[in-house]
Amino acid sequence: MSATDPHETPPGLLAGLGLAVQSAIAPFDAEPLLGVPDAAKPAVIAALAARHRAPVLILTPTPSHAVELVDALPLWLGRADRERLLQFLARETAPYERQQPASDVIEARLSVAEALLTGSPIIVADIDAATQRTVATTAAPMSVSRGSTLRLAEFVRALDSNGYVRGRMVVEPGLFAVRGGIVD
Repeated sequence: MSATDPHETPPGLLAGLGLAVQSAIAPFDAEPLLGVPDAAKPAVIAALAARHRAPVLILTPTPSHAVELVDALPLWLGRADRERLLQFLARETAPYERQQPASDVIEARLSVAEALLTGSPIIVADIDAATQRTVATTAAPMSVSRGSTLRLAEFVRALDSNGYVRGRMVVEPGLFAVRGGIVD
């Protein structure tokens, strides 16, 4: 393992330096912290996130900046904070295009939305991702268990309002199909 290659550094190795970074940024608690060099941003963000148990949103100007930050942050975050780290991806399709966004992007966006409802995630997003619409806030999480009784029409409406797409066959996550009284 080379000490100069950060991609070979085990996650959390630099987390011990967090106390030094926290003491360095303490004078800025009441003031905005401006002009942080790019190389120092992961350390400063990790120190700030460790002090706040509320959700943290980090906006970057481009998707590549977001990827770089998501790659660098685990080196500075402690174990519990590494589990809170999520990237909010941008849809790769424009709203007026007639194609569906990639299912892995939809799944990642929904995972971030769920984490906001159930915990206090550290979210990294580029500006485009943050400004794109996602599931309506009125959509409620659904829970279905074996042996439960559902009303078909209500269940189909709930699936639709939660962003699932009705199709003839289910071939990927995010799709559902109704055949008689069976919902796939």
